[in-house]
Amino acid sequence: MRCSDETGPLRAQSSSLGSRVLGKGTQADLLARHLTALDPTRGVLRVEQGALLRARASHNDELGRRVTAIITAGKLVPNFVATTVLANT
Repeated sequence: MRCSDETGPLRAQSSSLGSRVLGKGTQADLLARHLTALDPTRGVLRVEQGALLRARASHNDELGRRVTAIITAGKLVPNFVATTVLANT
């Protein structure tokens, strides 16, 4: 977890990596609930990259077709594609 207070209130960022069904989402939910309980005035943003990629793959546009091809081939989605999907969400 990385924390910074460069521009005012303390901000924390956390990432979970691992294969499917390891409980990353469960742990993220627990962490979000815990952080919200500590300070209810702050929001917790949870981004699930896999869900964003699957949603984009269902679109019939250039990016959606590219993501679909990568996923169908069983390959890891390159960072630049994942970042593009996130930026266009």
